[in-house]
Amino acid sequence: MIDSSSVSENHQHEIPISPSEQRQQLQRILQSGAFRNAPGLQKFLDYVTCKTIDGLSGEIKEYAIGADVFGKPAEYDTRVDTTVRVQANRLREKLKRYYEGEGSADDILLTIPKGHYIPSFSRRAAIAGDQVIDNKILTEAKALGPAGRVRLGLARLLRSQLAGFSSGILGLVLLLGGLLLLFRPAANRARAGLSPVGRDTLLADSIDSPLAALWSDFLKQGSSPIVAYSNSEFLATENSDLLRVQSEEVDNAGAPARSDVARRLSANRRLLDHAGPVFFEDLYTGTGEVMAVFYITRLFTQAHSPLGVKRCRLVTVSDLSQHDVIFLGSTVENNLLAKLPLTQDFEFVLPPNAPHLWGCRVVNLHPQPGESSLYETERDRKTQVLRADYALVSFLPGLGPSRRIAVLGGLTTIGTQAAADFASSAAGSAELLARLGTRTPAGIRLPPFFQALLRVDIMKGDVLRVEYVTGHVIQAGPLAQAGT
Repeated sequence: MIDSSSVSENHQHEIPISPSEQRQQLQRILQSGAFRNAPGLQKFLDYVTCKTIDGLSGEIKEYAIGADVFGKPAEYDTRVDTTVRVQANRLREKLKRYYEGEGSADDILLTIPKGHYIPSFSRRAAIAGDQVIDNKILTEAKALGPAGRVRLGLARLLRSQLAGFSSGILGLVLLLGGLLLLFRPAANRARAGLSPVGRDTLLADSIDSPLAALWSDFLKQGSSPIVAYSNSEFLATENSDLLRVQSEEVDNAGAPARSDVARRLSANRRLLDHAGPVFFEDLYTGTGEVMAVFYITRLFTQAHSPLGVKRCRLVTVSDLSQHDVIFLGSTVENNLLAKLPLTQDFEFVLPPNAPHLWGCRVVNLHPQPGESSLYETERDRKTQVLRADYALVSFLPGLGPSRRIAVLGGLTTIGTQAAADFASSAAGSAELLARLGTRTPAGIRLPPFFQALLRVDIMKGDVLRVEYVTGHVIQAGPLAQAGT
């Protein structure tokens, strides 16, 4: 890792790092492979960094970290308990490994200097930074041909101008000339061997190429996708107790439910007998769905792509015809999705006599050698605490050949969170590309439709580890054919 000592003290023209850039760098690190399986260090880094960004670095004390991050009791003594100091050393080592690996091309350095716990942000030294950025651009330049060479030259020149090493009038003329070459009319650009500047170029510059490959259909011009998060229906008592409803035939939130209707819809009539007046309620969703919306929104924001958000109950067939839709949650929790004739090899199934709590399963309709036909939540035999969930990342045909449906869902809300995190991360999309992609003359490409099964290890109700289990390529089914 390049620490603060490697940043030139004489580099007076370094570009300031905005709070937005700092937060983006923090999230990039937290979602990296180096930190993915270290929830304690993730929480530590997130805590001290957010305090610093928010101007509250004065609150970052060893005692506060022990209490707020590691749950130490109020009477614990930092002179005796070395947990924070030990974990801080682990955190510094983890950051070092990140910048030696996945973060080797990052422009912004996040370090925690020894002696205190307040993070520091800096840009790489001018020479080291130039080399890192040039290597990244050079890789793209080779793929883009003449356009890439122009981009590489412009990046180097523009960086030197911004860093204060002005080349005078000649540098300005070269910069303007290069920009004119990049943004010349399409016909002239074609003669010069340059690719058109537009949505695809912006996308390629905004997110990692595996992510661009995975989400290209949803990020295309005019897609305007919708994120639809599941929200289950309940009957609510006057004491705010919630009784599960078996059907989607519910009224607007707050409407009283007649006793005969309530008995017909309730999943547990014995509880209903002692509930008193009940009211329809459909305003709750899982914590995993909340995080999933965050992950997908962040991805589309980075790609500068518009995105709508709806509760699943408000999504219509018209929406499916006019938009690509990303469903968050299993088909068991999304009534509209459950009604669609989706072509799938893996399905979420709730057996008729199974309890709704932890009872959902993933059924493998066409098991291949070495695959199981059934996947269920796993619980500790002694404590019954959830230890593992299963989730699906499904990219399926939408209503019509130009529309797509993505389903990111788990057997529980934690699985949904993990599926969205995996599918919106560079590491997850790269693994899908490696596992399911096929080599073509243009490079490795993902099939248009597929399903990937993930195993999600859980600790204390949070995602500990996500593991790819298997995946199937899906052929276009009745939805795509019906829309032609």
